[in-house]
Amino acid sequence: MALTKVDYNMTKNITGGLLVTTTVVATNAASLPFSGTNARSQYLLTPASPQDFTALTKQIGDGTTAGQELYLIGTSDANYVVFNSSGTNMILNGDWVGGANMILSLIWDGTKWQETGRNK
Repeated sequence: MALTKVDYNMTKNITGGLLVTTTVVATNAASLPFSGTNARSQYLLTPASPQDFTALTKQIGDGTTAGQELYLIGTSDANYVVFNSSGTNMILNGDWVGGANMILSLIWDGTKWQETGRNK
């Protein structure tokens, strides 16, 4: 069953949960903020220049509830973002470069964001 549009920032899925979309101006001066309490969040990453988060101890802020899903979506090949598993709260299957239309799917296990998939 396809997703049904509810309004500009939310889509309803078949289980009734909401996918909340947030546009994030990513900067590697600090970890990518995560402040959601929703079961599913989608971040459209819009940095003003390429951003490499790999040197940060915590690349994304902690989730709040085990089972939360986070989808990171790159919006530009010129102004991309880079994440890896070197941080204290992420487990990835290798580096992820978030260019245009690149998607990284994560789930919060209570202590770490774990990769569940990527489109490329």
